[in-house]
Amino acid sequence: MLTRRNGTKPREKRVHKPSKYRNKKTEIDGIVFDSKAEAQHYVDLKELKAKGAITDFRMQVPLEVIPTWHPPWKKGAQRGMTYVADFIVTYVDGREEIQDVKGSSGYQTRDFINKKKTFEYLHKKEIVIVKKSGIR
Repeated sequence: MLTRRNGTKPREKRVHKPSKYRNKKTEIDGIVFDSKAEAQHYVDLKELKAKGAITDFRMQVPLEVIPTWHPPWKKGAQRGMTYVADFIVTYVDGREEIQDVKGSSGYQTRDFINKKKTFEYLHKKEIVIVKKSGIR
């Protein structure tokens, strides 16, 4: 093992560690998606838009769950909470649907479940879970 002049050892190369939920980043049309399922849903939405079934869709839209507020008993602000929706789809009839894409396991973290429940309760809008089977 090599040592430096000051007696310390150089860092060893790190072995690539797989992502926590085993998702694979995927690039389509120059856009990097967090998972194959999300990328596949993007392709599906593009096809629906081309057929005229939907008018538009937006990706990675931050939504405010709880706004920043100033408690009277504390100096400064209490930071708000946001949720980043995978897709917001606008249908031909004008209604919008908030979609979150999950892979074949459909795993939902406790943090996601809490944000989803809080958002739906406060804003009276549903977050639809889109499960892509066979894709992780």
